[in-house]
Amino acid sequence: MWPNRKTIIWLAIAGILLAASFAADAPVGQWLYAHRWHDASAGIAKGTRWASTLKWMGDIRPIIILVAILVGAAHLPWRRGVVLLACGTATVLGDPIKWVFGRPRPINSKLDQLTPVFQFDFFRDGPLGWLRTSGLAFPSGHTMLAFATAACLARYYPKWAWLCFAVATAVGAERVLEMAHHPSDVVAAAVIGVLLSHLCMRLLGNWAEPASSTRGFEVLPLNRDEGTRSA
Repeated sequence: MWPNRKTIIWLAIAGILLAASFAADAPVGQWLYAHRWHDASAGIAKGTRWASTLKWMGDIRPIIILVAILVGAAHLPWRRGVVLLACGTATVLGDPIKWVFGRPRPINSKLDQLTPVFQFDFFRDGPLGWLRTSGLAFPSGHTMLAFATAACLARYYPKWAWLCFAVATAVGAERVLEMAHHPSDVVAAAVIGVLLSHLCMRLLGNWAEPASSTRGFEVLPLNRDEGTRSA
């Protein structure tokens, strides 16, 4: 089945944003490096409290805490809580993707030098290289998890979609300001995260949306026969 028009439009927008972000990688990295925004002493990125908080929000731990709070307070059916965790957990696929491209981080911290923007070491370290991806940049794992979570939360809480994606965007911005990732690493992560989230929701949708788990949400209407029997 061919994708519908809406999906094609969103994929086209994602492609344009990704192309633009690759074009921005070099000038953004040079500007950040020149202004030393990657230094803790600059009060902007690594080592600052707000930056650490944003980075932490791109971790699975706050998602677990959020799900526990929402389910415990009966604001989220437990099945939807499982789906939300699944969307975040699915982003572990980012590690194999990092291994495939083998792109280093924007700055070599040992030499305090910028790395070439288009330096790729495909399938770095051979077949087991996907187990050692901590020094690789494409895509950003924190950003991927943040956007996957935001996409799922936006589905369950449409009125708060703007806040969910604003937080996810802030996580991605922090990763760029810290010079841990290029802009294209973040944009690619956002696209992949949203796609993985929608895939998880589609695969688990029938299981997560039984008529009996609608507490706090719009109740599914009864069919005519059921309505007659209940009367």
